[in-house]
Amino acid sequence: MFKRTSFILGYCLLVISASGCRFGNYAEPTQSQYRSIDLYFTQARTFETAVTYTNNTGNQNNNAPLISIPSNIRNTFTNPVYFIVPKDLTQSPMFVGMNQTNYLSTTIKDDGTIGEGYSTLPTQFWSSPDCQTWISVAQAGSFDDTHGGTVTFGDGSKSPVKGSLSLDFYYSRELAGDCAGDLQRLATCYANGAGCDTDELNAASTLFDTWVRTGILNMTDATRIKKLEYLVHFE
Repeated sequence: MFKRTSFILGYCLLVISASGCRFGNYAEPTQSQYRSIDLYFTQARTFETAVTYTNNTGNQNNNAPLISIPSNIRNTFTNPVYFIVPKDLTQSPMFVGMNQTNYLSTTIKDDGTIGEGYSTLPTQFWSSPDCQTWISVAQAGSFDDTHGGTVTFGDGSKSPVKGSLSLDFYYSRELAGDCAGDLQRLATCYANGAGCDTDELNAASTLFDTWVRTGILNMTDATRIKKLEYLVHFE
């Protein structure tokens, strides 16, 4: 387990729910929809990845290259990042990247810190009904409004930055059941895309790429995958 994961999952287990991943493409809002729109400095500082196999052995990289952080995370947690709070209390606050095309919803606890955890329900992984998968995500962090500043945009205009954001973001995908056949098919598509359709190529890239690029997954072991994890620390 990663050095920070037990801390993050401590809150995650209190708020775990059956839901999809709360990533998405961001539609630019009108100011009237939101209670606040603030910018916070933040940068990825460490990236850790891990793979666990069906025999409960595995590999871990505690100092993975930051360039290997999945693009949906990199494009959401830009430096600085928008933190937006809706006026409608039934809607979640969210982080939005500077490009305003990627967002991630979050939860703010009563003490003002960040605490979010959720998991998808088990679903069929690929073609075999005997292979199930689910994804879990957790966030834990805080804001520091004593380290603000200014950001200059590409057009030369400037905007105040309210402070800095410290955040741990954890992701895992687990597999259960008879998954060797599906994993072999996607591993073949990842190694040699000939004869694979677009869905298979995209699924193979999403499933394997982060762990191959960080040096902990050998594709000869792909059929034995039980769990894939990563942890990004921003500050």
